[in-house]
Amino acid sequence: MKSLPSKRVPLYQMVEDALRDRIRTGEWKSGSLFPSRREICESYKVSSITATRVLSTLEKEGVIERVQGRGNFFNGADAPSEVSKMSRDIAIIAPRRGTNLFFDGFYSKIADCIVKQAHEKGREVRMAFLPEEGAPDSLQRWLGEDIRGIIFFSVSGYCNQCADLAERFSLPAVFVDSYLEGWSSIVSDHARSALQISDKLVEVGHRKIGYVGSLIEGNNVNNESERLSIFPSLAQARGLDIGSRIISDLSPLGHEYPNLNQMVDWVKKDHVTAIVCSTFGHYAGLRSLLEKALDGRHPKYYCIDATSRVTQELGRIPQPTGTIPDLEAMGTAAIMEMEALIAPKQHRGIKIAIPMHWIDGG
Repeated sequence: MKSLPSKRVPLYQMVEDALRDRIRTGEWKSGSLFPSRREICESYKVSSITATRVLSTLEKEGVIERVQGRGNFFNGADAPSEVSKMSRDIAIIAPRRGTNLFFDGFYSKIADCIVKQAHEKGREVRMAFLPEEGAPDSLQRWLGEDIRGIIFFSVSGYCNQCADLAERFSLPAVFVDSYLEGWSSIVSDHARSALQISDKLVEVGHRKIGYVGSLIEGNNVNNESERLSIFPSLAQARGLDIGSRIISDLSPLGHEYPNLNQMVDWVKKDHVTAIVCSTFGHYAGLRSLLEKALDGRHPKYYCIDATSRVTQELGRIPQPTGTIPDLEAMGTAAIMEMEALIAPKQHRGIKIAIPMHWIDGG
């Protein structure tokens, strides 16, 4: 059996690169017989599907010629350069669009950046949306030989399914706005944002604060968990009095918030002057109700992740002070990481944290 790199590299890519290495050493002369599908299966201990995919790729690139009834013949062409090897399509899989304001505002900007840079590199980008009926089987019609990698936008509850999908098609994958251990992930730098907000609270004179997060199903639990684990400890380290004023699961029941009275007490009884929300969604749903219950009192609101486009769509609500994701930088990092995964035949599995922008709200 021929030796192959780490099994975390897509299997078809390992075989393809191993054959390219043998081509570079001059193992085959122009017109000589090239290994058959069966020989590749036996040499590298792979399935016939994988072997067929490798041979199809080499045939498309003109490296070999497949003659019915006679076999595969080496054309004498040099192995393609890294640029030509990377000139195939990539896929983006994202949350369902349509009425999904978060996709239309947040992910569409990242997607635009990825598509623009992919086109500059001679790539095309295909897009599919989850959850959908029959996924991932319904994606099989276009996740074929021409797809070199998949970029997943955070699909809460589907991250493991997405990873399985990538492994099923032996494709490198990059996760955007969600961290999955062992996979390349592009996320906002929540630690730095929590530090910025903590320092800002101290700078402007706040001392007693409260924190509101949400770990309910349907939210990006990985990001929420990270914010919840980081911010309270940073705030306490900077002398801010947060005490037990932490709501980790702000779960509205219809238009009502069961935790509303608890937050009213933070302001009226504990004299809290600032409330930190983990995302804009919490702030948007909470601010008007809380201020009505407080008879005109106005604590200052801060958001660790105040997504800008969603804020603009809900223009009747003042922009909170805090940090917003750098969507262009996230898109750039995603396409660059995908190129790195494809080109050097390696599985990186790294986490890339992108600093957020600071904004001063009303």
